[in-house]
Amino acid sequence: MAQTTKTSQTSACETAVGNGTAAALVQGRIHMGKITALSKKAVVFDYMGAASSLEGLDARIDLLLHDSDTYIDDIACRIIEDRVIKKEGPPDGRCLRRCSARFIQLNADQQRRLAHHATWSSNREVTRREHLRQEIEKSEEKYKTILENIEEGYFEVDLAGHITFFNSSMLKMIGYTGGELLGMGYRSFMSSKTATRVFRSYNRAFRTGQLPTPFDWELVRKNGERLYVETSLSFIRDANNKIVGFRGIARDVSPRKKIEKELLYLASHDHLTGLYNRGALFEKLRETIAYAKRFRQRCALLFLDLDNFKTVNDTWGHETGDRVLKEAAFRLTGLLRETDYVCRHGGDEFTIILSNSKNMNPPKVAQKVIDAISRPFDVGENKIAAITTSIGISVYPDDSDTMEDLVKYADKAMYRAKDRKDRYICYNRGKFTKKLPLEI
Repeated sequence: MAQTTKTSQTSACETAVGNGTAAALVQGRIHMGKITALSKKAVVFDYMGAASSLEGLDARIDLLLHDSDTYIDDIACRIIEDRVIKKEGPPDGRCLRRCSARFIQLNADQQRRLAHHATWSSNREVTRREHLRQEIEKSEEKYKTILENIEEGYFEVDLAGHITFFNSSMLKMIGYTGGELLGMGYRSFMSSKTATRVFRSYNRAFRTGQLPTPFDWELVRKNGERLYVETSLSFIRDANNKIVGFRGIARDVSPRKKIEKELLYLASHDHLTGLYNRGALFEKLRETIAYAKRFRQRCALLFLDLDNFKTVNDTWGHETGDRVLKEAAFRLTGLLRETDYVCRHGGDEFTIILSNSKNMNPPKVAQKVIDAISRPFDVGENKIAAITTSIGISVYPDDSDTMEDLVKYADKAMYRAKDRKDRYICYNRGKFTKKLPLEI
């Protein structure tokens, strides 16, 4: 481009000299005129100054472009007469920011006055740009102040998931320094499970162009502490409206999540023993049956009642009775696998859900439970040895393939065991036996 500009300038000089006219080169913007010809490297337009200056003169000006970023929209342009030097292409309709102007067919005085106009316009442009710069700085300072004073964390990430900008609240929230957080990948401060969930959400938004609704995810602070944040996202776009990243607002919702967890726990657990409650029994049993049905496995339900518990309450009081219940719950959970469930059905009744395994043997488990409960309970200075248990057993799919029937049959078998004082009874399709046909 530099070589082309030089050539165009030389050509203009040669034209001016050949016509016997003086030529002068002025750096700046020519404020008044209209583009009358256009090429990739230069434009030519006629000039018209103030009403009292240069009026009626043939003032052709050859503008040589310095770079490609030359267009502006605010120069007044006019034609004074139809004396046009045609070059390549039609008039562009836009004007130029940076150029060299060569004045042709003007005497020295006219060149001086024209140069004055160009210099004045150039100074005005510098003033305008300085004003715009100051306005931009004020706007940036305004929004920076807002971001630094909000309680929520603000962050920006590129499409690779690296942090590119953040406010001080984000630093406090996550516990890193600015130098550590800048450029850090989002996977560095969350679990792999959470990172996968966040990636899918961001990726879906990028592919579809639709932002997700605010969602919760867990952050891991620098010191290892965990907190939950609710995040609202928006796109960062470039000048071509292409998505180049995301910006987000993160709100610490850990107190709310803690309350939600507590409420969920209370809704599904017995407040005295910490075991699953009656409502959770049916939910867990439904899940276990569905799993067994899918993989063609078996599962069992044990219903048990603490014998002589009423005597404990009547003799030593309800406080002692509660301590016996908690100790019984502790003994039951210690007998079972992590895949099994113990629930307090209500009062002194408990249920056990046994999921399938190669060695699942409900009667054998029932006998372990009986042995554990029969051991004396030490409650303060009292040694309570009167507690025993009666257990009823039903099996899926041997006895039924519905949750309601399994509960009903295990309950019937438990009361049959109480009546017989037989410790445990298997429903076994209504035959009430001590053994199961598929027992291992």
